[in-house]
Amino acid sequence: MTIRVKTYKLGQKTAVFLSLFLVLLSASACSGRQNQPTNDTAVTVTAEPAATAVGETTLVVTLTDASGQPVSDATVQVRGDMTHAGMTPVLRTGLPTEPGVYSVPFEWTMAGDWIVTVDFTLADGRSGTETFNFSIPTS
Repeated sequence: MTIRVKTYKLGQKTAVFLSLFLVLLSASACSGRQNQPTNDTAVTVTAEPAATAVGETTLVVTLTDASGQPVSDATVQVRGDMTHAGMTPVLRTGLPTEPGVYSVPFEWTMAGDWIVTVDFTLADGRSGTETFNFSIPTS
């Protein structure tokens, strides 16, 4: 029985590309500080006006720490997704209005069930994500 082994010559461009890829992969594995998740921040979301309907609304995101104190100086991102496929998500940024309270101009683009995801990053780099369900009635 004869075993044949094929060898391939890599072109110079391919070899350079592979080398660069491996260097970048190694660098990303050794990168600096990553955001650490937080489990001690409570998140609440309410819609104003409270009677939700298709159209413009304001979501009010409140962040509090484990002792119930407001969490200020956070970055708050909100993503709204319909529960069925095919809809473009609504992406918005929260603006601080008072300590621990962030106002998010938002638009319910159609009636139905929505999943609102709140991503936040605290001033110390810790981050978290919470999801909330809203049901927007037909007019």
